[in-house]
Amino acid sequence: MAGVILLPHSFLRVDWDPDLYWHLRLGRDLVLHHLSPFIDRLSFTYAGQDVRSVPVGFEVLAFSFYNYLGGDLGIQILKALLWALAIFCAIEFSRLRRFTLPLALAFVAVIIGAHFTKFLLRPDTLTLALFPLFLIWVYKTKE
Repeated sequence: MAGVILLPHSFLRVDWDPDLYWHLRLGRDLVLHHLSPFIDRLSFTYAGQDVRSVPVGFEVLAFSFYNYLGGDLGIQILKALLWALAIFCAIEFSRLRRFTLPLALAFVAVIIGAHFTKFLLRPDTLTLALFPLFLIWVYKTKE
């Protein structure tokens, strides 16, 4: 029920996290100009220094959706796909573990809640979407 209420609400507006511009720019620099994302070119205080942690996969994915699918619309499509992936994986994990219906609904609600509280498009949004997939992988390796 919460998903039915929260899901449409999240697509009525674009939630721009200021960091998203940084990720889009790094993705653009990597894809179009083949510049290393591990050297800081964007900040004033650390220009030219090494960057320790860069979510390269997310940056390329976000830039690709933004660039090839029409800016804000591309970002909204990426958000929708991450929602769908997270919900599908949560349902699949619930099925594999043979959860009762109330437990499965509670698990899906937790995944939806985690997405909604952190639904600005950021690298950790991708992590939240892939977490149930990780659980499925762990479960299958134990069989």
